[in-house]
Order: sequence, then structure tokens, then C-alpha cells
Amino acid sequence: MIIHPINMTIKFLKVNSLRFLQVLFFLNFLIFNNDLLGQDIYSFDNSKKYAEFLLSSSQFKFASEEFERLVFMDSTDSDLKYKLIYAYRKSGENETGISRLKDLSRGQFSTMPQNLSVEYLYLLLNTGKIIEADVFLKDNLTLSNLNKSVFKTCNLFLAENFREANSYVKYANENIHDFPGELSFISAHSEKIRFKSPLIAAGLSAIVPGTGKAYTGNYVDGLISLLFVAGNTWQSYKGFSRNGIESVSGWIFGGISLGFYVGNIYGSAKAAKRYNKMKVNETKNQIYNFLYNYSY
Repeated sequence: MIIHPINMTIKFLKVNSLRFLQVLFFLNFLIFNNDLLGQDIYSFDNSKKYAEFLLSSSQFKFASEEFERLVFMDSTDSDLKYKLIYAYRKSGENETGISRLKDLSRGQFSTMPQNLSVEYLYLLLNTGKIIEADVFLKDNLTLSNLNKSVFKTCNLFLAENFREANSYVKYANENIHDFPGELSFISAHSEKIRFKSPLIAAGLSAIVPGTGKAYTGNYVDGLISLLFVAGNTWQSYKGFSRNGIESVSGWIFGGISLGFYVGNIYGSAKAAKRYNKMKVNETKNQIYNFLYNYSY
């Protein structure tokens, strides 16, 4: 008789886990804010304190819900709007943040307050909207020169325009006060990258099987390819030497050798492209890490 209510309780908590956690955080908030006891805990000021408590304790999902209610109560407070969008971004709800910011700005993107403009750029870059971010940077009237330079640099790197990004970083270092050293470091690191040519990789493997793979840093694959193609070619040669053009083994091993020879040329070109993509992603991940920790 007792087991059934317990099971029902566990099932209820699983289904309503998020709401249950929110209640726990709210109770914790009240415990550490004894001055709120006896007051109207649903008043605007107390709701704001609770929302900021959730934000400061990294409960971003719950914080966004509370700030939505506060923004509904006071749609003129830009600080509340900023904290709402910030909570959405930190909770990983980038698309929701973009949608809400568009609603709240009512199309006045160029004159949005700087903190909202920065959040909008964060959200655009996090969702890969490179072109939109570029247009916004050109039209915006509220961002500081420093923030414009920072986000322009990040946008160029994420768009994989490394040459232009590195050139712009040199300009920013000379002309923008307090330009972040981290971006200069990322730029210097990216300049040392030597991308591999798929055409050269394919050409090398066409001359000597496996050398194209070695060119891209895949030395083991290159050696295996060389040995496999050379081994089958040797077996084909032996077969034709023994039995002439009618040699079955000669044709079989020759076909295998030719197939792997052609495949190795194609694979070497792909290996060069993979190498280049890996290097590009390393730099882009550095940019994303920078943005995550950047304080404007």
C-alpha cells in the first residue's frame, strides 16, 4: 500500500524535474534572503532579486523564464532586456535569443544599446550567421570602436577569411586602444599554418604512391599505401613473367594494384582537404573560446 504512493511521487518528480528544481532554488533564495519573509514575494522588486539570484548562480534556463516575466511587466527597462538575452545565450538557446531580441528591438537594430548589440553579435556568431553579423557591424551606431574591431576580427576568422583577418589584426593593434592580446595571439598562430595543396598531394601520390599521404602528415597511411600498391604490382609482374599476358594472377593483382593506386591519389587529395579543415577548425575553436570568455 505504501509502495504505490512512493512510485507515483518518483514518477511525478521525473516528469516535473525542472519545475521541482526551480522550486528548490526559490526556497534556497528565500532562506538566504530572510528579509523577504513576510513581504509580497511576487512583487516586481522581489521577482527581480530572484531572477538576478538565478542568473548569478548560473541557473540560466530558470533565469530566462523570470526575466521574461519581468520584461513583460516593464518593457522599457533595457537592463532587463539585456539580462534576458544574456540568460538565453548562456543557456544555449541562441535562436530563441535572436528571435526575442528582434521582437524587443522592433527593427531598430542600428541604435540598440551597446550591451544588447554585443549580445546580438554573440548570438549571430554562435549560430554561424556570419553574413548577418557583418551587415550588423557595418550598420550599428552604438558599438565602441574596440567592440567593433573585436567582433569584426572574430567574424573574419569564423568566415575563414584568414588573410584578411590577420591583416586587420595588424591594423587594430596599431590603431585600436586595448585591442585584446588573445586575438593577436590567435592571429600569429594562424599565420604559421601551412595549408596543404590537394593538387600537390594527388601529384605526389601519382608519382610515388603514399607520398601524398606523407605530405599531409599521415606517414603510417602513406607507408601502408606504398607497400600495398608496390606489393600487388610485384605480384602482378611475377604472374605476367611466368605465364605471359594470359596470367590470371597477373591480371588480378594488376587490377588490385591499379585500383589502390587510383584510390590513393584520390585519398591523398582528400587527406589534404581534411588537414586544412582541421587547421581551420582549430583556429575557429580558439575564436569561440575567446568569445565565450570575452568581457566587453
